[in-house]
Amino acid sequence: MTSVATAQQYASRLYFSAGGWLLPNYVARQAADIFFTPRRYTPPEFEQRLAATSTDLAHSEPSLQGIKLYSWGRTTDPAVILVHGWEGRGTQLGYFVEPLVKSNRRVIAIDMPNHGKSVDGKANAAVFGQTLKKVAEVVASGGNKVEGVIGHSMGAGATLGAIHNGLLDVGIRKVVLIGGPATYHEVIERFGGLIGLANAAMPHLFEEVQARVGLAISTDPLTHSLGGAPLVDQVQHSRFLLIHDRHDKEDCIN
Repeated sequence: MTSVATAQQYASRLYFSAGGWLLPNYVARQAADIFFTPRRYTPPEFEQRLAATSTDLAHSEPSLQGIKLYSWGRTTDPAVILVHGWEGRGTQLGYFVEPLVKSNRRVIAIDMPNHGKSVDGKANAAVFGQTLKKVAEVVASGGNKVEGVIGHSMGAGATLGAIHNGLLDVGIRKVVLIGGPATYHEVIERFGGLIGLANAAMPHLFEEVQARVGLAISTDPLTHSLGGAPLVDQVQHSRFLLIHDRHDKEDCIN
């Protein structure tokens, strides 16, 4: 089985290398299809047990139909929203649930579009951010104070994007970002290297990703490159905690 998988990986890399050189635009579009197609994994037993203790977040927001929203704790307590990363699910951040509930917080976790138990559909960093912002607005409109957000990996980057688009307007004053990307440019470059995409096709991959996401992919830090005022000007009344493992192989520390 291992030898078969290795042969398949070799053939795939050879295709993206040679094909990317011969037909860079066409192969870049194929690479983008893979880039935007998350794989779903079966949650471990802990997450399944945790999900069974949750209740569904009740709402009538049309844009959130089909999006799985978990809720733990009293609906009258201040809420903390958990935002998972690419190919993740809300219960991946489940170890935060018990201590937060014990500290009189309501915990809400999201399965982002095309992830976990949510419906299939368009998924990317911008969609993650839009979904987070809409969930926060729905919770706040129901009379529940939204106190904070905890974002991991792509969820951390998406949280920054949501902040640039007014997430803090609902009253969020505490944000924790864990292992997030410094730039989306690095994420795409690393993906291209992973699949063996030819250098000739890389500019086309960047163009394709930008067109599909609707964001300019810059080498500048996400704190400055998502449009609007610099992040430091938007968070003067909020507290931020940034956590990053120096040995993180997915999102290298900068």
